[in-house]
Amino acid sequence: MFLSKTVYKSCGGYARAQAQRLKNRGDSFSSDTRNRTAKHDRHCFRLMRQGAELLQTGTMTLKVTNREELFALGEMPVDQIIERFEEDFGRFDPVETNVPDVPNLDGINTMLLEIRETYG
Repeated sequence: MFLSKTVYKSCGGYARAQAQRLKNRGDSFSSDTRNRTAKHDRHCFRLMRQGAELLQTGTMTLKVTNREELFALGEMPVDQIIERFEEDFGRFDPVETNVPDVPNLDGINTMLLEIRETYG
């Protein structure tokens, strides 16, 4: 009921916007900021990949199975990270999906009212 094509914007759009921010800032970070930036980069890559899985399969694996790859991405120079974001987004954007365009708001509302009635 909750799943919809808004995943494109929530996952892919967010990751791409963050890549653009990184590109605009360049590589002028202190070491502490660079460490936080690397963590944030890993998060954005993971989010985009999980979003693609969610759109393709209707499910999302929460456990990270490619930890080493994600950590390696966080160590790349900024220009390479941006290039990699664009490559990944190029694969994310055309993902074909069978999920509905919008969430089932009527179904969600009914379910929430039933929960409230039962447990409220």
